This record gives sequence, structure tokens and C-alpha cells, in this order.
Amino acid sequence: MVELMSCSNNYYGRRNVVGLALMNAFRGVVVGGYMALYGLYLAYLGFDMGVIGLASTIASLVGATISPSVGYFIEKWGSKLGIVLSGLALTLASLILVISKTLPLLVTSYTLFMISFLMGQVARSVFLVHSIGIEGLGANVGVTSAVFSIARCIGPATAGFIAYSIGFKLAFLFLTASSIIGLIVFQLTTTQPPKETRGEKYGSLIDAYRQVFKPNPLLRFAYIVTVLDRFGWSLWFPMLSAHMYNYGYNEAIVGLLSTVQSVAQATTLPLLGKLTDKLGSTNILMTSEILAAIATLLLINPTPWLRALIAYVLVGLSIAAWIPSFSKLVALATNGNKLSEAYASVNTIRIIPSIPAPLMGGVLYDVIGPIAPYGSSAIILTILAIILAKKSKVSKPLSKHNHINP
Repeated sequence: MVELMSCSNNYYGRRNVVGLALMNAFRGVVVGGYMALYGLYLAYLGFDMGVIGLASTIASLVGATISPSVGYFIEKWGSKLGIVLSGLALTLASLILVISKTLPLLVTSYTLFMISFLMGQVARSVFLVHSIGIEGLGANVGVTSAVFSIARCIGPATAGFIAYSIGFKLAFLFLTASSIIGLIVFQLTTTQPPKETRGEKYGSLIDAYRQVFKPNPLLRFAYIVTVLDRFGWSLWFPMLSAHMYNYGYNEAIVGLLSTVQSVAQATTLPLLGKLTDKLGSTNILMTSEILAAIATLLLINPTPWLRALIAYVLVGLSIAAWIPSFSKLVALATNGNKLSEAYASVNTIRIIPSIPAPLMGGVLYDVIGPIAPYGSSAIILTILAIILAKKSKVSKPLSKHNHINP
């Protein structure tokens, strides 16, 4: 009987991984297209970098406020529902851009995109852990994320071409339809993970907020990593497409460059997931930060086109290294216990530097020029790479019984 239940759990676990990968195919199209076009669309409408940065700042502020509650509700209601709700938020974010050009709704769209990211990241991570376990988590995250990244190859190029040829509204309508299809596919192909228990890990919603400020030592290190990383990236990443627009790249070319980034990310994610399991998360995270720092320096002046191409490839490689390594770092910090709480707490801390950084980056860009936000980011990411290198040297792998190789 025990063996039968184990076989059943393995079947549903594999099925959930496949279902999540299928949804990621559609989600990748939407996220890739949205990220490629949002800043570009605001620049097209005449908004400057300061306003674009402000939109990201407001979205981050809302995200930081609600992030701890995300973990609470996922523990209470289940990770599958969390994934569905994140998909609905992504659908609304795209739909708003079809029907409105007013700044309040444009900011609302990006806020929903942020909420989708926060809820989805926590829910998907918990969904995978409870479906297949921590052992080999890096490889499974790598595979499902690779599908997402492959789809991102389609989203930016296709949406960018539609926006350039026909108009932004039809491009965002295409993204909205893709999001809806992805939700339907996920709902039909997955089940609630058999190993997941709901409603038993939090005393109250207030406790969920309190836990953000009571991390264990390993999770505290994850806090340091995510704060420095997010601040460095947020100084320029939300405005990247608008920055390229300022240097003469049109919608179609920006979409193609984003596709190049996605190809680099997709083709290396499975390998980097396996390397995370083999070499440890801190080593791969260090690699991610080094690649990001180099890319940031190249993007200060993204001309000629070859420099921009190399920079986008390095951005893709950096993200590919970050995804499995940071997911595993957080999972290992809790040894699989209270994962929703851990991921939500990390996301809350991660968002805090994203509140001032985009606005700061936008203002620095408008007042001084691109060298200010991009140069500052490169310095911060380099410092983080040094911290990770030192951590890697002093960390001793723990026993396989604990499934930990930090």
C-alpha cells in the first residue's frame, strides 16, 4: 500500500512538473513581451525616465506591503491556487495596456505585473518542492525555467514586431490572449501536490509579517544577497527598453534583442541548474553577479549593435545562473520547512531596495546620463560577487542527508 501511494505521488509529481512547464511556455511569451514593451510604450507616449522609474517604484512599494501575506495565503489555500491567481494578475496587467493610456492605469498595470511576479515565484517554488522534493530541485527548476525562457524568445520578437507593424494595442492583446491560454492549460494538466498540507503552518496573518524580520542565519545571508542584487539591477533594468529607444533602437529591434537574451537564458538554464546541484548555489550566484556587472558596463553606451548584442547575451546568462541557484539557496535555508514563508519573506526583503532604486536610477539618468545608474549598478554587483566568493570559500558542504550544498 505504501509503495502504491509512493508511485501515485511520483506520477502526480511528474505530471505537475510537466503541467507547470506547459504553462511556463505561455507565461514566457507574456512576460518576455511585456518586459520588452512596457518601458518602450511609456517612452513612446512621451514619458521620461523619471516617470518610468516612478511606475516601478510604486509597484515595488505595493509589492513590499503585500508580499508577506502572499506566503500566508499560499500556505493556507495551496500553491496551485497561488499560481492561478498570479496568472490572472498577469492577464489583467496586459489587458489594461490594451484599453488605457492614462498614467494611473499604466502604473496599475505594472503593479499587477509585480504582484503576479511575487505570487507566482513563491507559488511555483512551493509547488515544485511539494511535487518532487528538494533533492534535484535545481535541475527541475532549471528545466521548467528553460521552457519559460524558450517561450520568452517568442514573446519579445513577436510582440515587438506587432507593435512596430500594427500598433502597441494589438501587441498587448496578443499577450493577454497568451496568458489566458496558459491559465487554462495549467488548470487542466495539474493537481494540488499530494505532499502539500494547507492551513497548518501559520498562527495568523500577523505572524507572517513578523517572520520577515526573524530569519535563521542561512536565510539572513539570502537577504543580503537579494538586497544588493535587486538594488543593483533596479537602478536600470526597468528602464532598459526605453534606454535602447533613446539610442535609436526601434520596437522590433528591442524585441529581437530581448529574444537573444531569452535564447541565451533558455539554452543554459538546464546546465546551470545541474551545476547548482553539483557546485553549490553560492558559486553559481557569484557567476551570475559577475556576468551582470559586465553586461551593465556594456549597456552604458549600447552602440554599436554588437556591444548591445553581447550585453543582452550576458544578461540572459546572468538570469539563467540566478534562477536555480537562488531558489535552491532559499530552499536549503529552511531545509524544506515553511517554504512559502521563506520565499515570501525573501521576496519582501528583495522588493525593499526596488522601491527607491528605479526612481533614483531614472532621475540620475535624466540629470547626469546613463553612466550614473549603470556605473553604480556595476559597482554594487561586483561587491556582491566578492561577498559570494568569500562565502563560497568558508562554506563547508553539509551531509547529503540534509540535502544541503550551499
